[in-house]
Amino acid sequence: MLAKKTATVGLLLFVGATLGALLINSLPARDARDQADAPPAAESSAASVASPSADAALQEGMVAYYFHSDTRCPTCRTIESLAQQAVEDGFAKELAAGTVQWRVVNYQRPESQSAVERYEIVAPIVVLSKVQGGEEIAWKSLDDVWRLTDDKAKFVTYVQEEAKNLQRSAQP
Repeated sequence: MLAKKTATVGLLLFVGATLGALLINSLPARDARDQADAPPAAESSAASVASPSADAALQEGMVAYYFHSDTRCPTCRTIESLAQQAVEDGFAKELAAGTVQWRVVNYQRPESQSAVERYEIVAPIVVLSKVQGGEEIAWKSLDDVWRLTDDKAKFVTYVQEEAKNLQRSAQP
């Protein structure tokens, strides 16, 4: 009988500890974790910004955004990495010329709220924005990035093709 009670108490303690760990992991990131999530300064490109408000700086071209939250899971990091690779590999000349820009934006920050509303962001996502004459004329949310994270080649092709389609469809 004592062994049964001991096992029951041990099991309850284990379940309680597991629930406590899950609760702690679901809390918003603290400053130290935010800094760990940010790319090192040397790796940040000039096109990466904390808010999407730099649209006005681009007069003609496309902005590829990766919108993330305060808490970043491994899948979210994969989406960012693969999307950045797709943009850098598929649009190297345009990036160098400044007609394509890559921006990483935390959509949970107050300065990003207009983008959250405009692009209807509810979770980490890649958004492509076509700009002409300093104004956004078209945009597309790449929802399929979530289902393609296990296939790098399909992911990269998807992002690049959607970007090319947006550029073509938004021509005057």
